[in-house]
Amino acid sequence: HWPERIHAGGELRRTPAHIIDIVPTCLAAAGTTYPAQLGEHVLTPCEGKSLLPVFADDTLPARPLFWEHEGNRAVRVGDWKLVAKGKTGPWELYDLKADRTETNDLATKNPDRATAMAARWQAWAERCNVLPLCPKKPRGKGSKAKRFTLKQGQDLPAGKSPYVKRRPLRIKAELVDIPVNGTILAQGGSRAGYAMYVKDGCLAFTLRSKKGNGTVKAKTPLPKTATVELLLAKDASVRLSADGKEIAYGRVPELLYDMPTEGLQVGFDSGAAIGEYQGENRFTGKIRSLTLELDPK
Repeated sequence: HWPERIHAGGELRRTPAHIIDIVPTCLAAAGTTYPAQLGEHVLTPCEGKSLLPVFADDTLPARPLFWEHEGNRAVRVGDWKLVAKGKTGPWELYDLKADRTETNDLATKNPDRATAMAARWQAWAERCNVLPLCPKKPRGKGSKAKRFTLKQGQDLPAGKSPYVKRRPLRIKAELVDIPVNGTILAQGGSRAGYAMYVKDGCLAFTLRSKKGNGTVKAKTPLPKTATVELLLAKDASVRLSADGKEIAYGRVPELLYDMPTEGLQVGFDSGAAIGEYQGENRFTGKIRSLTLELDPK
């Protein structure tokens, strides 16, 4: 009920919309915009659009609508809708204009359209950190090992990843052809996890935990080749160094309060982005060696 802005009553609007449009609509109604940054953290832009123009009977520009829930996937482009049940279900294609109840699957009759729409869904899923679909929960409490020698490209499941709950750690990596941006090591996700990465040429570390998120970042860019080290101490202090010289010191709110439900990756981040980056943020240089030690002395 907003008589000062919505003058129509009892009328239908046929412009397709989605739940992602609610936040942009509320922000527009309040006369503000979604922030690009919160503190030191770069925020992912809203995917939706404000529906205020629809209240005045104006249509929105044509756009695809994507969604995923518990592995179920879909994309709508105009009157065409592509859907799949579960993370392994086949794609089904429907013409909503002629078949609103989605009973006549046209995927085999329109393979080119189905393939193109599936590719658009895949690109959206990769960009918006939807993948992996339905990630498995960790079994047990992770590995009991205290020292890990890891290689670029490794992707450990949570059950074989370091058991980092409330534990200090040290990471040391020998890097070559260091890129401007790239993940060195990531374990966990947006609820609980940590990442060591390069941001704008500078070494950085982010930890996400129950008491909040914290980032420590160097101010001086790394050279093209360097041996970098991270030390997360018992008091939640963080020390970053390059070639034996300290380049940043700070503190995060706490050590990880729980074992992350997502695994560990070297050279990329396959889960929900932990640090100040989007997507996998692959390290395009070379990680010659990497060691992770728990409870370092």
